[in-house]
Amino acid sequence: MKQNQMFAGCAKIFSFILSIVLGSNLPVFGFRIAPPKISVQSRPVISERFAPSACPGPGLLISEVLTNPAGNDSPFEFVELRATRPINFATTPYSVVFNNNGTANANGWIAGGSISYGFSITTGSVNTGDVVYVGGSSMVPTGPKLRTINTATTAGDGFGTAAAGGVLGNGGTNADGVAVFDVAIGSLTNSTVPVDAIFFGTGTGAAVVAGGTAGYQLPVNDRYSGGKLQSTSFLAPDPASDQFTVATGTYDLGGCTFTTPRTWANSTTLTDGTSTVSLTVPNAPTIGENTASPLIDLPATGAGFASGVIGDSNDPLQTLGADFTINDVDTPVNSLTVTASSSNQTVVPNANLVLSGGGANRNLKITPAAAGYAAITVTVSDGGLSNSYVINYAASAASNTSASTRWHTGKSDASTAVAVDADYMFVADDEDQVLRLYARNNSGLPLAGFDFTGSLGLTDISGGVPREVDIEASAQSGNRIYWLGSHSNSATGLDRPNRARLFATDLSGSGTGATLAYAGRYDGLKNDLINWDASNAHGLGANFFGFAASAAVGVIPEAPDGSGFNIEGLVFAPDNSTAYIAFRAPIVPASSRTKALLVPVTNIASLVTGNPAAGPAAFGAPIQLNLGGRGIREIKKNAANEYLIVAGDAGPLGNFATYSWTGNPADAPVLRSSILTGLNPEAIVDVPAGLNNFLPQAAVPVELLSDNGDDVYYGDGIAAKDLANNEFKKFRSDVVTVPAAVPTAAGVSVKGRVADPAGRAVANALVSVTDAATGATRTVRTNSFGNFSVAELAAGAVYIFQVRARSLSFAPQVLTISDDLGGLDFTAEP
Repeated sequence: MKQNQMFAGCAKIFSFILSIVLGSNLPVFGFRIAPPKISVQSRPVISERFAPSACPGPGLLISEVLTNPAGNDSPFEFVELRATRPINFATTPYSVVFNNNGTANANGWIAGGSISYGFSITTGSVNTGDVVYVGGSSMVPTGPKLRTINTATTAGDGFGTAAAGGVLGNGGTNADGVAVFDVAIGSLTNSTVPVDAIFFGTGTGAAVVAGGTAGYQLPVNDRYSGGKLQSTSFLAPDPASDQFTVATGTYDLGGCTFTTPRTWANSTTLTDGTSTVSLTVPNAPTIGENTASPLIDLPATGAGFASGVIGDSNDPLQTLGADFTINDVDTPVNSLTVTASSSNQTVVPNANLVLSGGGANRNLKITPAAAGYAAITVTVSDGGLSNSYVINYAASAASNTSASTRWHTGKSDASTAVAVDADYMFVADDEDQVLRLYARNNSGLPLAGFDFTGSLGLTDISGGVPREVDIEASAQSGNRIYWLGSHSNSATGLDRPNRARLFATDLSGSGTGATLAYAGRYDGLKNDLINWDASNAHGLGANFFGFAASAAVGVIPEAPDGSGFNIEGLVFAPDNSTAYIAFRAPIVPASSRTKALLVPVTNIASLVTGNPAAGPAAFGAPIQLNLGGRGIREIKKNAANEYLIVAGDAGPLGNFATYSWTGNPADAPVLRSSILTGLNPEAIVDVPAGLNNFLPQAAVPVELLSDNGDDVYYGDGIAAKDLANNEFKKFRSDVVTVPAAVPTAAGVSVKGRVADPAGRAVANALVSVTDAATGATRTVRTNSFGNFSVAELAAGAVYIFQVRARSLSFAPQVLTISDDLGGLDFTAEP
């Protein structure tokens, strides 16, 4: 035979790497409709590092043997092994045994002497997929060695004598073999079952002991079924000199079995450091979210965010549910198990998670029971491996009118709206410049959004982001929609130039296909208004409305006395070309602050023809309306020029009421309702027909949107506008009844202030107003500045005003109220 060093010129080194591509889909929550969701099939990569197997497996598999090196066999013989799982041999010792049969005996693998030779593996470690070697100290492979012994001169570990001619037989008519054990060499007995073994030769011959009832214990693997070596047992081909006996097959790490049994063949090529026994990682089942409705926007895989409302019959996760697709390339879908669980049984009990469907398609409906947060986990399992999808869920309390309330998620500070049709609307939020398309009749996320930040020339930057325009008003003329910023200071009186924006968009399409395109803007409206008032262009006297003082830096827009500057309404006049700018503040005139103000803009169309347009704005005669001392929070009209006004306190008190109006400056508005419990109305979606000021008729339903940015929904003290996840933010829309018009005498309002003997404001004092003729009494409370306001008093009636405050005494006042009155002050007696 040739000498071992002759192998160097023949050996070739090659690698065999199996890989299965991993798929992924990264969800993006945006303002456009989310991309179609796909269920991504994922398979781990098979390479130099493997995922842990699902079952223990043999640990080490035999993949190549050199039994017959040229020349003296020792110390050149070796066995190549492939790891099926991570093993630390210091804590989990293994053993490898070579045999060399003349005549085998009943001791089998532990016969020792010249028959079997042991290798003890008690140091080092392997990871799944590693290829390692055990054998003579001069073996030719250069890959990692678990245990080497100079088998020509040194006895085996535990048993076996040294032999220059080799300790691993060459096969022939008396088969020889190699076995691997997952126990220490000192613990082996003649009945210990190896985790793997292979015999080779032309026949079993003397390797079979006593008809196979004693001798070599066989493993249970791809070629053997346990028991003792038999004359009929499988043998790998008999190697010639210098031939490697090489296995090719596929072992499944999940099932711990060969999906393709090893085929053994002799080769002159060495697989050094690699193995032609391939390993496959088991496929876990997959789960992907694929809800078709845009009202629910969850990423296809992994985890998402969603919210719901207790008692909301239009909540999409309660009614439509989230759809999932499950799959498993190894397991029929009908054999997979799908479960859903909640991390917070108070917020969402498991009983409120309803799974339905079958096969590959499943649906989950979520019904909240209490306000707060819960992680909803949907898990699919094949009995061994599993995958999960997590919905990070937030539930808020029921509305006071659940049947007529919709909860629109994604933003919380709804400020104005324009109806696209009976089913859809564009909504502005005063925290950004995105106009979002929402379903009017369903709760849930926006269907689309159009961000105009880049078109508006915003120069006031904070943290690299432009501050908001504070969009508060909108008006439509044909397909053109005008949007108006508040033109106010910040809440603390700082200058906010970005808010001085009037811009227009053009509407195209309808329904879910409605889109908005930028048309142009004007930035000079605020300065034009101040100059118009200061120059007495309206003819009422210079600074009659006090615009310059109201808009000055340091004045807060929601000053309780109505002295701030804050635009919150825009509507077209009956001529459909002039636009009315409606003010929340100032309440006018500056001398008494009793009326709400509208200023006509006669050239609004030309103000949005540039970017920005040159201006200036042209103004018509101002209109002052008696709204019970309130300012205008929203104003809209229908095709019949019937106007609806939502009026409210110029400050933070609310005090909302609805009024109808003809749009004619000579006509007084008519109070329709002052009962808007639980609402913070900022937008009228549209005005239905039949809102008549002068004919008693049926009540009219109107859809109002509330600004809920300051609401705390989830018991965590975080205002809605400050929540980290857009999906947890929400605002409400309500269909409210505007009562039938009942003509009455115009109401008047009284405002005043309550102070202690030193002139300091008295907050929370009770001011009672008693009709001297009827005895009917109303009571209001002063705010933190000591101010109070009473609206809808009968003109010409006599009223008794009395003040109650702890430890203070006030003299009552009796007045005949003929018109709006400001400055009714009470100072406590010394």
